Amino acid sequence: MLIKKNAVTGLAEMHMHDMELGNIEINYVDNIVVIYLFDDRKRKLKLIFKCMQYFSIDGFEPWGAGMYVNDVRAITTDNDIKTMFLGGNMVSSEAFVTEILLNSGDIVRVLSTGIQVDKMT
Repeated sequence: MLIKKNAVTGLAEMHMHDMELGNIEINYVDNIVVIYLFDDRKRKLKLIFKCMQYFSIDGFEPWGAGMYVNDVRAITTDNDIKTMFLGGNMVSSEAFVTEILLNSGDIVRVLSTGIQVDKMT
């Protein structure tokens, strides 16, 4: 499944709440971020963020230690996106922000033009 800016409802359909955050791979040269999620029902997801323009993850754990997904949301409004970034005028018009809130209170943020969601076995 490919999730684009005009179809971010696909994120909610993935039901990622309570999935555990696995590895995160960053390929700066190819502008790709890969995030692995899994749960106790043996469900595994590989999220491949394409044309990544920004990536960050907090490590403060304001709610205590944890690595489970609490919520996932997308920010698609161009003005909201541009005000989030110093180089806002350089943000691709096809880009959107994906925020993954962990149960620790930390947030993973990725600005990209699409997310390829692969179900793994």
